[in-house]
Amino acid sequence: MRKGDVGLTDLISETSVKKSDLRVRTLAHLDDLTAALGYAKLKSKEADLEKLQNFLTAVCGIVAGSQAELAPETIKFIEKKTAALEKKYKTPGHFILSGKNEAETALHIARAKCRLAETYIAELPLQDADILRFINRLSRYLFLLALKHS
Repeated sequence: MRKGDVGLTDLISETSVKKSDLRVRTLAHLDDLTAALGYAKLKSKEADLEKLQNFLTAVCGIVAGSQAELAPETIKFIEKKTAALEKKYKTPGHFILSGKNEAETALHIARAKCRLAETYIAELPLQDADILRFINRLSRYLFLLALKHS
């Protein structure tokens, strides 16, 4: 029998953590988001999404117990990319229904998964406040990128 069979898993800093632990659930949502970004990258051909996947890998490591911190370039990168999109695309004053095309829909799915991951991250007692800032900025970036592809 394996640990997973009885609802346990390992983190970087601990062994035999319950899978219901907030950190493990947060990691599951971040994994889901990373996969959604991969799909959005495939459909949209946006090369920056791979860099964002790599940033998310670093976030996962920190959530799992690594003593690392998010690289300062992470926030700068997402803010620069978001600012460029904000110059071109206005935020509509109403809710957006996705489904205009595959790329736009994939980006909205990734954005929704990002928002869900953000709610879990907000509950964690993280030392690195840049993680929540990055995830919050990522959600906005994905929204604007979806507008670009609509």
